[in-house]
Amino acid sequence: MSFIAITYGYNQYSIFNTNVSTYPLLDSIVSTCLDDVLNLLNSKLPAWEEQINSYNDEEEQYKKNIKKLETEKTNNDEKANESNKPKDALSNNDNSNNNKKNSVAINPKAATSKNFFSIFFF
Repeated sequence: MSFIAITYGYNQYSIFNTNVSTYPLLDSIVSTCLDDVLNLLNSKLPAWEEQINSYNDEEEQYKKNIKKLETEKTNNDEKANESNKPKDALSNNDNSNNNKKNSVAINPKAATSKNFFSIFFF
């Protein structure tokens, strides 16, 4: 009698007797290998689902943190832009409209805000 050992899947193997005709041997090999691989996958499925669910929970938590940080950043940027208005603009409110059209002030804090470069026309 002669036997063959077939390895398949994830470190799985089976031994078959070759003293049979070809079709039943191949049919037995295919059905045995598929059944074993499916049983292995089904046994690991709950662990994978648990890990996927934990990753989804972490992702939701990260998204919440990102939204919170973005809203804080926009609020801080708005406050910084309001408090960092040029003092010249506040003192020159009584000047004529011609002077307001000709003066240009560049916000030095604009590079750290959403807008990379801001120009204010007065």
